[in-house]
Amino acid sequence: MSKKSDNNLPAKSRLLLWDIDGTLLEINKSKVDRHLNAINTVLNVEYSGISKSSGMTDLEIVKEIAKNNCRELTKKEISYVFKDLESQTIKELSGRPLKKNKYLIPALNAISLLKITNGILTGNSKNRAIIKIQSSGLLSYFNFKYAYFGGAAPNRMYLVQKCIESLGKHSDTKITIIGDSPRDIEAAAKFGINVIAIATGKHSYEDLLKFNPTLTLHDLKMDFDILMNYLRDFAK
Repeated sequence: MSKKSDNNLPAKSRLLLWDIDGTLLEINKSKVDRHLNAINTVLNVEYSGISKSSGMTDLEIVKEIAKNNCRELTKKEISYVFKDLESQTIKELSGRPLKKNKYLIPALNAISLLKITNGILTGNSKNRAIIKIQSSGLLSYFNFKYAYFGGAAPNRMYLVQKCIESLGKHSDTKITIIGDSPRDIEAAAKFGINVIAIATGKHSYEDLLKFNPTLTLHDLKMDFDILMNYLRDFAK
């Protein structure tokens, strides 16, 4: 297993920012709507959920559910909803951790040899993201100084923007985002960032291609050589 990354990026740095659900880890196929359950529990209501949340941030999903039910949540209510979400996540993963996506560990080990820093860019809140990554035994592969979470991001565009702003002082930093949804692709494209789309989540290879990502992969095993050819060039 790779050692934990150093806290500081080198002068000439290359940063690969990974989404979690569907990209690092297999999608949880449970039919449970956790965000809706958390809202209904905290507010003692029986709201209806939303149909499509792929690529949305935790904050975005919670606000959208409330909006669709003619409600605007206060910051305090949102904080309680997030605590319930975290409790649900801990309970679900305590006996059944999420599975890593196919060929993830060999890919991460190969990437570390290229001196590329693995970071995180996810719609999950910070606590939920760490719970998932820790449960899957992946903490040591990522530098959490370069981790960007969806707990305070109203959408993925905002999340990517804040990432760019925080890295502004690193003038020679190149970034690539890797994710499994059209929202990942659109957010990266808006800010001129390269994006690898991987069809290991809810969207097919053909669907992802329509959004013109920099690179499209079926999965990390089938297209391992394609990924590494891109990353060897990226690492230069």
